[in-house]
Amino acid sequence: MVTFIIILAIFFIAIEFTLVITINHLQSKIPWIITEKDEYPIFEEKKVQNFFEKTFDTNLGWNWKPNTVHKEKIFSKINKIYFGKFGERKSKKLKNKKKRYHFASFGDSFVFCRYVKNNETWQEQITRPSSYQGLNLGVGNYGLDQIYLKYLNTKLPKNIKTIFIGFVPETLSRCLCSWKHYHEFNNIYAFKPKFINYKNNLKLVSNPIKDTKSFIDIRKIINILKKNEFFYKEKFIKYKLSFPYFFSLLSNPKFNLKLFIYSIFKI
Repeated sequence: MVTFIIILAIFFIAIEFTLVITINHLQSKIPWIITEKDEYPIFEEKKVQNFFEKTFDTNLGWNWKPNTVHKEKIFSKINKIYFGKFGERKSKKLKNKKKRYHFASFGDSFVFCRYVKNNETWQEQITRPSSYQGLNLGVGNYGLDQIYLKYLNTKLPKNIKTIFIGFVPETLSRCLCSWKHYHEFNNIYAFKPKFINYKNNLKLVSNPIKDTKSFIDIRKIINILKKNEFFYKEKFIKYKLSFPYFFSLLSNPKFNLKLFIYSIFKI
């Protein structure tokens, strides 16, 4: 009996050791695998500074800076994206021409048209066969709450009479979070405002990140968010792998098996 227990213990230790190595390797390459260390991720100083310089916005969480050029890697190719004085995406060819705008579009990456070139967006396609000109004010990963706030905070040309609001299911679910890491794992710099239902009215909960100094007390901010974030309890905790990993994997075997298989194929 004692021998059997010893063999079983050695077998379990071997499995656990293998899982630790495998999970650590996969986690370094696959953002969807999360463990205890993701409760308090590391915010690198250079990345924080880069985020604040390029896209941080106190009122919206993040936003495109006016009159800038952004380089984005899409399918192993670099796509240069140009922004005008309103922070709108525009065609490089038309950037120096004066326009009389007739409509503005707000939304997430589907409105922004992330996977196409500047002159291939649907806003540009509408422009070509007509005399109408439009502003592409979409921002990747936005929730409907941010879209609404961006509309309120954007001083549009007076002649714009038509507003397009684009959204998909993800645009709605993002309204439930102040930190997207709990909803889209490892999107750790995406802190945002949100609305809550307070006495049958919408109450705005401001962005928990105010400036770079906020990251000094980031653990305190995270602890507060844990208590109020819908996706922390409903998603993050359910899919987080905890030591010992063998039993953690068995708690959700079907999902974890698929996650491991797809992660290995992706690598």
